Amino acid sequence: MMLALASPLPAHADTLLLEVLVNGRSRAAAQEVDEQGGRLLVAADQLAALGIGMPAHAETHVDLTQLPGGHCRYDQAAQRLYLDLPDRDLVAQELRHDPARPDASGLRSDPAAVLNYDTQYTRASGQASTSTLASLRLLGGPGVLETSSLQTRSPTLDSTVRLDTTWSLADLDHLRSWKVGDLVNGGLGWTRPVRLAGVQVATNFGLRPDLVTYPRPGISSSVAVPSSVDIYVNGLHQLSGQVEPGPFEASQLPVATGSGEIAVVVKDASGRQTTQTLSFYTSSLLLSPGLDAVSVEAGSVRKHYASQSSDYAQGAASFSWRHGASDHLTWESHLEASDTLAMDGAGLDWLLGQVGVLNLSLAGSRYQGQAGQQYGVGFSHASRVFNAGFSVLRADHAFSDLASANGDDRPGTSLRANLGWSLPGLGSLGVVFTKKRVNI
Repeated sequence: MMLALASPLPAHADTLLLEVLVNGRSRAAAQEVDEQGGRLLVAADQLAALGIGMPAHAETHVDLTQLPGGHCRYDQAAQRLYLDLPDRDLVAQELRHDPARPDASGLRSDPAAVLNYDTQYTRASGQASTSTLASLRLLGGPGVLETSSLQTRSPTLDSTVRLDTTWSLADLDHLRSWKVGDLVNGGLGWTRPVRLAGVQVATNFGLRPDLVTYPRPGISSSVAVPSSVDIYVNGLHQLSGQVEPGPFEASQLPVATGSGEIAVVVKDASGRQTTQTLSFYTSSLLLSPGLDAVSVEAGSVRKHYASQSSDYAQGAASFSWRHGASDHLTWESHLEASDTLAMDGAGLDWLLGQVGVLNLSLAGSRYQGQAGQQYGVGFSHASRVFNAGFSVLRADHAFSDLASANGDDRPGTSLRANLGWSLPGLGSLGVVFTKKRVNI
């Protein structure tokens, strides 16, 4: 959009109070308009009230008589200013379907304690054994303290093992969780998590159940007369509204992931109806533009989980980050480090129009003087009647991560493929093939 810009207002300009009509519609009454040498100037911050888009390089004032593609007429007797502008220069009316954000300001937690337990008793060949899994949660103060343990008794074994002890705090304002104690580090689809005893700070979108983190489609159009608008997603009515003459748009529509179709039905006062359709594809693998998900951990790697209470090895740290670059692209990166290992990698999730989502990743490591690499390729497609996908993750013999540096098998080659069909009235049918080979 291009609008004529004017230099700062001269001191001798006359100030008028005018009703402003844009394309025949009264947009704002009693607006201050400064007249100077045949020019009609308004402050740049008044454009929003007039329904006019802000210029890319707005100065303090805009000359309404020099609007490219538009026409300005001043009726001195009626004290009115008439503007005729193309739709591209107007701010689109917005129809929204976003639910109201829950108010967390009054949330509080009373002191409480919760004990969960699960006990099993088994008797076979004249011998009995018992197993009890218990967890205790204390809340009501700053955060939640939780601890769990596993007790096993049999003729050959009598042990009680502490599983996890963690203090956690939820930051609702920043959608962030803090953890101190036993935890699992954050990761991505091409990394392997490990258990740590330490500190974690991570993005937690689960604190806002109403928040949709993946890009959702929108649709825009224009009407010449006041009209009603109805929007349907995959044949289901989702949104209604009234719009005035000019452009309008509906963004962030409630849609399920996969492919689908949006229909916009516009009906004017005379009953004339028009329909516009738009195909879309969405995926929860993507993040909305500008949205970030971060996880940072530091601590000691835990070994022999569920068999020993406190077996901690070398110190380690990890960092994971995902960023919504656009509606079609999400970047991601991951770092792991200890005194003997350094591993880093990057990946992307790329929406290929209506086809599906392509996943790519590349990582490198250095462990005990050896450098290795890992790469991954994946693709997924989903629709209302059919879904398919595959992924390949391959590491060479020298590639290592925190898991393999602390006793696990070295990463090798993982292959996964899936096919699925929707069977109306019956459910769904799916086939999955997986294969994994580790490096020795």
